[in-house]
Amino acid sequence: MAGGGVVLTVFGLLALHAVEMTAYAALYHWLGQFKDFETSLYFSGTTFTTLGYGDIALGSDHRLLAAGQCLIGQILIGWSTARLVAVTTRLLAMMRLKRRSRRTRRRRQGICLDRGRSIVTLPSRNLGCRGSVCSRKS
Repeated sequence: MAGGGVVLTVFGLLALHAVEMTAYAALYHWLGQFKDFETSLYFSGTTFTTLGYGDIALGSDHRLLAAGQCLIGQILIGWSTARLVAVTTRLLAMMRLKRRSRRTRRRRQGICLDRGRSIVTLPSRNLGCRGSVCSRKS
């Protein structure tokens, strides 16, 4: 289930980003910067993603807080991308290793593949597959 690991990673990272944005929105609301939580969450989301429409602004006493959130958002989005690439790379390597071990097991059992069809031979340790032809090793 390689795809399941990637999907879980994506949803996990999105959940972590949502928690971070919600925490900053709660902080903005607690500081009294906005009249309702929805506006705080909107501002936090646009700041975290560095979109920054500019239609809502913080007071002059908390502007550095928004700049800090923007910087943390950039770092976390970059980290999430790196993590997703690492998980995908690891899963692809595991899939290749599994495929390679299946081929090795087939060769040990004396099964050689000939253009998609399997040619079953007597199991022997002296059998080797060269190209699409089964032959005895000398």
